[in-house]
Amino acid sequence: MDERNDPSAVSSALTKLKWSGLKMLGVLAVLGIAYFFVSYGCHAASQWWTRSFGGTMNVTIASGQKLVNASWKGNSLWILTRPMHENERPETYEYQEDSTFGVLEGKVVINESSSKKK
Repeated sequence: MDERNDPSAVSSALTKLKWSGLKMLGVLAVLGIAYFFVSYGCHAASQWWTRSFGGTMNVTIASGQKLVNASWKGNSLWILTRPMHENERPETYEYQEDSTFGVLEGKVVINESSSKKK
């Protein structure tokens, strides 16, 4: 009997195809979940890394907001803002750590942006 017309061969091929499709779906689901946690963790980790080991972290605050203050609480950076007045222009602020031995110094750059109102 021709193997292409054999019902058991066709059934076996379909079963293998179903399992490989389910495996692929499972792999894609795991990769999607891993991507979510890595992308979320990278933002949180950048704050921790900058505070603990130095380096530069860039932060852009919401459009039309003016920086009032920035402070660390644990490993989280808290930023206090207020609405930008019409006569104010966006500025860039640099917070530079000055460590005792000049090693592992961190820097946080905070950028403001104006809202374009017509």
